[in-house]
Amino acid sequence: MVYLGDLGRDLPESERTHFLSFEMSPVDQHISDEVFKTDLLNMWVKDPSGPVSMLMRARMELDKAWRKRFGLALYRPFHRADEGILEQIHIPSGNGESEFEAVTMALTRVLVDYIDESSLKGADAKGSINKLEAFLSGNDIVADLKPLRDLQNLRSAGAAHGKGSKYDRLYGDVVTEDHREDAKRLIARLTTMLNELTEALKPADDRKE
Repeated sequence: MVYLGDLGRDLPESERTHFLSFEMSPVDQHISDEVFKTDLLNMWVKDPSGPVSMLMRARMELDKAWRKRFGLALYRPFHRADEGILEQIHIPSGNGESEFEAVTMALTRVLVDYIDESSLKGADAKGSINKLEAFLSGNDIVADLKPLRDLQNLRSAGAAHGKGSKYDRLYGDVVTEDHREDAKRLIARLTTMLNELTEALKPADDRKE
């Protein structure tokens, strides 16, 4: 995604007409206060308010809490080929299936595929999410990983493969006809899950009331 003003400034005139054909109407859409401040006013925002920024902050805080508790990072550093993966996570501009699936794929890579299984020592299970659940259980940490499983199921039953009965079972609970709202709801659930897990990792005296 790019601002039209930037295209007008940086693209040669011969290419502008082509890219203008992809313009999306701003009706019923607006950028967040955070994006307005950072992108247009060049201001630093201490506490993110946008849903995607809050999700990324929750992931970062979980990784910090994991390091403090277990001495290792939960997530591996991004491979150089995936350094731009965070930019692919956004609230879809409309209801298009392909855009929603792209966001789903990016979320899965960031939150599931980059789990460092070597930090889950002693977890006797297959698959990142199962190993994470087994590791948490072995350390007496209670966590509901359903949002992660729903995300993984969306990727495997829809975005990465042809749709079938597995995708149909997600319909109504995880995915609906409104993919923009589906993405908002999924990101919010993932953020809550990450924050709850971060709290569960803290010593009892440090947890929020």
